[in-house]
Amino acid sequence: MQRHCFGRRMVVLSALICVAAAASEARAGLIIDPTFNANMNAQQQAAVNYAISEYEHLYTNNVTLNISFQMGNTGLGESDSFFEGGFTYAQIQAALAAQAAANPLDSIKQTVVANLPANNPAPTNNFWMTTAEARALGLDNTYNGSDGTVTFSNAVTYTYDPNNRGVAGEYDFIGVAEHEISEVMGRDALLGYTGFNGQGSYSPNDLFRFTAPGVRSFASGVPNVPGVYLSVDNGNTNQVNFWSQDTDQDDYRGDNPTDPYNQFAGQGQAHALTSADIVNMDALGYNLTPTPEPASMTLLATACFAFGGLRVARRRRHEA
Repeated sequence: MQRHCFGRRMVVLSALICVAAAASEARAGLIIDPTFNANMNAQQQAAVNYAISEYEHLYTNNVTLNISFQMGNTGLGESDSFFEGGFTYAQIQAALAAQAAANPLDSIKQTVVANLPANNPAPTNNFWMTTAEARALGLDNTYNGSDGTVTFSNAVTYTYDPNNRGVAGEYDFIGVAEHEISEVMGRDALLGYTGFNGQGSYSPNDLFRFTAPGVRSFASGVPNVPGVYLSVDNGNTNQVNFWSQDTDQDDYRGDNPTDPYNQFAGQGQAHALTSADIVNMDALGYNLTPTPEPASMTLLATACFAFGGLRVARRRRHEA
């Protein structure tokens, strides 16, 4: 197995704050095990733990993800993820189908599987994903190393209180953490990237990009208007519009200005995970925690792969 580092830069996102600490518990379900650099203070660590607790309560995959966190010279945030390669579309399709079968009440996954084409729709059959996503999908049950590093800016003013995230002149630190953690988890666009093995590579997330019903888009740099959108039902429902310029083309265009997955964000904005964010991550292989509330089920109703010559790379993304 070959490993590379491919870091990814995210452009302008606001930082989200948090103040609650949520240490990973010994339990079944998703666990994100953080390692904090000594340059992060207690308030910053508590904010990261708050964001982690959101993902741990949302998803039930029985895997542990290992993510390091630090402050540094970057934009609002940056994720640096390890990727695995050597997957085919058939493996991805089978992995998602297995998850849908194991989670019959997850209407998002049922829709995803029902609308995946029988044959590979991407220009090449060269799929890569983060090591975190590979484990979530059950494609790699042996890797237990680092899944990536998240870096926050040491030069901007953040707000850290989860109960007061929209502070004038400050960025929402928790929102930045939500954004960057999701990238390490697998919310990435490759769109023909050749830096792994010299061949055009694609990610599972690339399978859900559309320009019209039934018309998938695997192109990079598509104009933002009319743009490319996220859909899990063959393009019939537009969940959210992607930012389709520069390097972070898995980020959102910003039509909802407080979505933490946006490419850009500003001071004074209180961000919060949206139904589109939940749909996106569920489609990538994260199993949504069942909920008895009919209203919640209605909201989310709209809302891989076997081994094969695995290679791991690392990709960096920054948020300016």
